[in-house]
Order: sequence, then C-alpha cells, then structure tokens
Amino acid sequence: MADEPAKPRSISAVIASLISLGKDLVALLRDGALFLLAVLLLAFPAQFNAMLVGAGFKEGNVAGFKWQASLTETDSELKKAQDTISELQRKNDELAKTLDDASQRIGSGDGPLKAQIVELQQGNRKLSESVQTVQTRVDERLLSNQQLVASAEPSADATAANGVAAAPSEPLGRYVVGLQTVGLDDTVRERLNAALQARGYQLSRLSASYDSRPGWFATQSTVFYYATPTLPAAKLLAAWLQAETGTRFAVQRGAGLGVEAGMREVTLYVHYLK
Repeated sequence: MADEPAKPRSISAVIASLISLGKDLVALLRDGALFLLAVLLLAFPAQFNAMLVGAGFKEGNVAGFKWQASLTETDSELKKAQDTISELQRKNDELAKTLDDASQRIGSGDGPLKAQIVELQQGNRKLSESVQTVQTRVDERLLSNQQLVASAEPSADATAANGVAAAPSEPLGRYVVGLQTVGLDDTVRERLNAALQARGYQLSRLSASYDSRPGWFATQSTVFYYATPTLPAAKLLAAWLQAETGTRFAVQRGAGLGVEAGMREVTLYVHYLK
C-alpha cells in the first residue's frame, strides 16, 4: 500500500510551532546567561561585583544564588573591627611590657614564678604576631574594597580611593622611617639610612644596631606600619629593601605602642635581621 502524501500544515500550525521554538530558545538563552553570571560571580567576585554596582544593581537572585552588594556596610564594619583590634593590641603590648618589667625585677629569684612569667611572655608574643597578621589582612581587604565602595557611593572621593589601593600618592618625604638591625655591622645600617634619605624619606631618631635580637624585635625582617592608608607605602619600602639587600621583608601592621596618634599614618619601622 502506497504511503499517503503528507498533508500540508496550516499556517496557524506553523506559527504555533515557531512560537514554541522561540520560547524554548529564549528560555535556553536566559538559563545560559544566568549560569554565566553565576560563574562570573564565583570566579571573579570583586571585578564582577564592581561592574554590577557601577551599572546600578544592588541585589538579585542569580541561578539560585542570592547576591547583594552590601559593600558599604561591610567596609564600615571592617573599619570598626580594625579599630577594636588595634586597641586590644595596644593593651596587649602594655601587658607584655609589664611582664618584662616584672621579669627583670625578679631576676634570678623565685624560679617557679620566673618560669610562669617567661611562659606568659612567649604566649603573649605569639598572640601579638597573630593579631598583627590578621590586622594586615583586614587592611588589605579595606584597601581593595575602596574602589568598589566609591562606585557604590558616588559622593565618595573616587580619585583618592583609586590611588590608595595601588601605590602611595604622597611623596616619600612624607614618611618617617626608623631602621633597626640585628646581627649586622653598624655600617650596614648607616649605609641603608643614607640610601633611604637619598630617596627622600625622613629618618627617625630611633635607629640602632643590636648584636642579638631583643625580645620585642621581629623574628624575621619586617616593615611595620601603623594605619590602613600606610600599607601601600610599607609594601613599596619592603620591595625596595628587598632589592637593596637581597633579603625578603614581610609587611605587618604594628601595635603602635609608643607611636603618637598623629604620626601613625606617616611612620614606618624596619626590623632587619641577618
């Protein structure tokens, strides 16, 4: 039996088929776009968040992920946390100084008490180093957020935010550097001080060379800074010192004990160990 010839489809059936195909295509493109957005938010959160904020988007639901640009609130909370940590760190350093004074007064007497003080000093120092590391990481996050916060708040000083995150915009002469060394000939310190001054830095009067490491000295060569905006300047100085000496310098936020409040944004101390 011969096959019956196919009946021509009506125009309405063809239109309905095209509409159905179009809906499926739109749905496919939409799902693909949402998936791509989700991948971008997961793979490049900071960059893509900046694009969304700049375009005026504050929140949304992307492929089941709740996204919200709450940068301003987060940045504010980070600053409050940093202030609290700094205050606790200063108190911790005062405690360390008290323990050191107590240890010197006891001298060689009262062995058990002396041992307890030494143990407290060691624990206190480890805690202080851990806190300083956390503070530095918070500062790095605050600086990396500045451009995004400026985008979220058009009234903010975007120019300043962009400049601080990359490199210090102020001249090097704004910064006061105190160089202290351990296990190095004093001529090394004098040569580095002369080179620092030639680059434009001011030199602190607190500069000295030690034969052995004092208890308060860093355990590795380190550049210390004391305020969030000074972190880029500290990194710049650490890079120069590494190129000059061949020694890697860590960058860490110091507690600021003994550094006047008005000098924290311009003071840098260098601990250089052989």
